[in-house]
Amino acid sequence: PDASVVDLSKVPEDLICAICSELCANPNLTKCNHLFCSECIGASLSLQAACPTCRFDLRSAAAKKLSEASPILNRIWRKIRVRCPFAVQNTCEWVGSPDLYDGHKAGCTKPFGASHISLEALRRECDDLKRQNQSLVEQTRERDRLVSDLRKQIADERKSSAARTRELEGLTVRLDPTYGYDRHRAVELSRLLIQNLENRPAHIDTNRIFNCVK
Repeated sequence: PDASVVDLSKVPEDLICAICSELCANPNLTKCNHLFCSECIGASLSLQAACPTCRFDLRSAAAKKLSEASPILNRIWRKIRVRCPFAVQNTCEWVGSPDLYDGHKAGCTKPFGASHISLEALRRECDDLKRQNQSLVEQTRERDRLVSDLRKQIADERKSSAARTRELEGLTVRLDPTYGYDRHRAVELSRLLIQNLENRPAHIDTNRIFNCVK
């Protein structure tokens, strides 16, 4: 039992486990007369067969239950009072001996009321999360529809752009190096001027083209 269920200031120092620094649970006494929780000393000896307090060699002498090794010390240990772990929530007023602590903790029915309230709160929170999730699902579907529409628009724009490109390619004319343009070739000359409006080749004489048009 930890400090939440027992006042360690009122517990004799020899009854506090040197490993976990809490009141010994199911105490075991070593041959060198040091007391530990059964689980604590068991874990320690599995790593090194020596007393964690004085380093006494325990390979030939395992720790014994306190009730068997020292009945008098065991009676002192049993007189210590511990509270129910649920007393912190003011739901159980049980106080008893350390050897009865585990049994009471396992069978205590007092925390059920608090747990019931917690479960109701969890249910409400779960319902809220479900509603939020449904809203997110609907938003995701709407975004998917928008993305689909945008992809379709992009595809249509690409088709339209490709058609315009093919149309412009059909309008492309080559420069007649003899400048044989007259009024009968005005359309061809206009196309030539349009396609070279921004990036006119340096070898084109604009004056000669102007004279042809004139």
